Amino acid sequence: MRSSYQNQAQQAVKAGEGKVVPLREAFQKRAESMIEEASREAFRSLNLTDGFQQIIRGEINLSEYRSMMKEIYYYTRETPQMLGVLSSRLRGNQRAAIRVLFKHALAEIGHDQLALHDAIALKEDGQKIEIEQPLPSTTALISYAYYQIERLEPTGFLGFLYFLEYIANAGGGNFIQKLNEAGIPESAMSFVKEHAEVDPAHNKLLGKYVASLVLNQQILDSVVYCIRCASELYGQMISRAIENAYPLYPSLPCSEERRMKTES
Repeated sequence: MRSSYQNQAQQAVKAGEGKVVPLREAFQKRAESMIEEASREAFRSLNLTDGFQQIIRGEINLSEYRSMMKEIYYYTRETPQMLGVLSSRLRGNQRAAIRVLFKHALAEIGHDQLALHDAIALKEDGQKIEIEQPLPSTTALISYAYYQIERLEPTGFLGFLYFLEYIANAGGGNFIQKLNEAGIPESAMSFVKEHAEVDPAHNKLLGKYVASLVLNQQILDSVVYCIRCASELYGQMISRAIENAYPLYPSLPCSEERRMKTES
């Protein structure tokens, strides 16, 4: 027979299924505020990188955009597995977030195919992309995410995840407009448009993630640091991807390559 204690414990487990373990309200609000502010600052820095400046000026061409989509494909295909690895590192009360993480991972499956579709729409060889290696800057972005999960504070990865989705939330509409002005066809913008629509909803998961995973100041500091790293590495990836559209002139800045091609 079950003891009264066992019955109470079972009822408590059932009552708590699917719910996160709440932090003290003041700390959770402060944590969300710090993450939002760090993301805004990181986004401002991202917009100052060479690659994003080119996009903002509406000066991106088809070759450069196609090169970007290739690198976005390489990192995006890793995202579902990154979320899976993170879930394997959770302990104690943090396990309450696993259900949300798995749903999030499922939602990310297939986003890499959108980037691949957009590259193919600009006459890139899709089969070739799938067997080629990403640029070193893209490998650095991917590797950092796994390193954060496996060797540093696992839940700091939330900063990486949140910021890459914050980009679409903060600038998606403007980026789409600039790409249109630059002559990028609608048929090659499925990835950008999908994330401009879906990522704001993902950003709303911040409260759930913070409540169940960001349990102290040390973890919060790790999340904020990961936001900074994601911003810098993503900016480098986009800039190097644009430069790689001109492999005949690998040592020259992209703007100089463009000038030489125009004058010739």
